[in-house]
Amino acid sequence: MVDWLAVKTQFQRFADHVSIPSKDEGIVRMRAWSSQLYLDDEIFAGLEAGYHDFIVLKARQLGISSRMWALDLFWLVTFSGVQGMYIADDENNKDLHRDIVSQMYLSLPRGLSRGPWRTNNRLELTWADQANWRASRLVWAFANRRNEGQLGRSRGINFLHGTEMDSWRDEEGVAALSASLSDRFPHRLYVWEGTGQNFQLLYQM
Repeated sequence: MVDWLAVKTQFQRFADHVSIPSKDEGIVRMRAWSSQLYLDDEIFAGLEAGYHDFIVLKARQLGISSRMWALDLFWLVTFSGVQGMYIADDENNKDLHRDIVSQMYLSLPRGLSRGPWRTNNRLELTWADQANWRASRLVWAFANRRNEGQLGRSRGINFLHGTEMDSWRDEEGVAALSASLSDRFPHRLYVWEGTGQNFQLLYQM
């Protein structure tokens, strides 16, 4: 059994060492807002209760994206063998978010990082295996109507962060993703989030 409340404390200590781009102050150390701590509480309370799939309806300017990016990194460097996907609403946001997450990783002190990545390109982020830790992987993707239904195909996924789902238009892709998700991996986590701007996928979920 995983002590998820202890993991929450570990994550919050991790997040305190992450630097993020701020529109008002430039690059600054993450200082947790009440909205971000509320997100932490809800996700980890859910995990403690046996839930691994979360839908997050967020407002703008609450720091939820930054907190989730920190959580993405934490999951990858903490748990062994994570096979994750990060799915943005379009290709431009996918590339932008990848760059932000990469810079956040580089801001970590040595004791919290896994050292240089083995691969970090527009397809995936991964590291080399280490003692007692099989390198985790994060695949970058975006919801694209031209490839409708292809999200998650031929992939076994045990971690997922789907962002800005209000703008997704690929219902078949979500169905394919759901079929690819592990229901046994002890550290599985699936988060779908957006700002609820319309009555599309996030509303249906």
